[in-house]
Amino acid sequence: MSQPPWLLALFDEYAGLGNGWNCAGLGRSGFSQVEFKPFKDQQGAKLIASLDVRKVYQAYAWEISPYVATCSATDKLLHFNGVQKPWLQDDWESLQQLRAAHCELPPGITPPLGTIEVQARKFVKCVWLWNRFIPNQKLETLKPSAKQDIHLCFSTDDPDLVALGTAVSSVIRHSRRSEQFVFHVITSETLAATINHTLQSAFAGSRFEFHVESALQDRISAILQGSGLKLSPFSLAVFYLEHYLGLKISNDDGTGVRVLFLDTDVVVQGDVADLYNIDLFGKALAFGRDCSQSFRKLDPDIFKLDDFDSLHGDDACSIDKGVVVADLKKWKEQGLTSHFESW
Repeated sequence: MSQPPWLLALFDEYAGLGNGWNCAGLGRSGFSQVEFKPFKDQQGAKLIASLDVRKVYQAYAWEISPYVATCSATDKLLHFNGVQKPWLQDDWESLQQLRAAHCELPPGITPPLGTIEVQARKFVKCVWLWNRFIPNQKLETLKPSAKQDIHLCFSTDDPDLVALGTAVSSVIRHSRRSEQFVFHVITSETLAATINHTLQSAFAGSRFEFHVESALQDRISAILQGSGLKLSPFSLAVFYLEHYLGLKISNDDGTGVRVLFLDTDVVVQGDVADLYNIDLFGKALAFGRDCSQSFRKLDPDIFKLDDFDSLHGDDACSIDKGVVVADLKKWKEQGLTSHFESW
């Protein structure tokens, strides 16, 4: 709840905590313009310059950063409200690249390496004050167990990698835990080395696996040719994920391993982990719908199947195979690839 409703409801019927019991804002990434001017006037230009406080663009907005707290030198309670939670430092410092808030060091504490001294005052990253109270080994025991990998897959035979690179970048940028991602790229033998080098260079630290299956590619091409369809075999890779990727199909708990397949022409604006973990309600896969074209337009013969017309209607939407969540275990159990080829 925001502060105004609280203040209106209480109508000044509350007591203050007293000095020293709420040094707040230690998790903030920066100052607002309004609050920075009095802070600068009070603390002086030398401190501002020494801590490199300046206007920067971060987290999709302009801020005066880093945030600096001086109450930490005297107050008895430090409040890490804001986005920079100390236990999530890897997220906001490494992934989001936020500039860490700085706190004035209380007297009597040995300053660590990296301490900034300004006119006999010492400043450290606020997160360092928090870390003093919990050793790293104990912190690891308190964290939830490591989550399983999230498998994302793209398929392309396009030598122009702008679309693929943009899609990967948008996935990483909007993720809370991009270290979970394993990016799988299905491609041709002639492009594999180039794509490998380009993506590894552009997204250092991310995990990529590249999959070339020439025999499978030829098999899909033969199916397309026999059907009279002039499509790239890579456009149908989504129906052969188990064959291309070579992943085990079951997790240790017996659930099926999932793959999130995305077309290269997407841009992601949310955390795809939420999509990856959606409830499939016991199904093998989830597609989006494409109502710009109907099944009847794509294949009129499909309405000759028993119950299809009654179940899906005359104007049943087609599926969008550009965004697919697949459970590989259920996919194999139901023989979906064979069913697809039979069509």
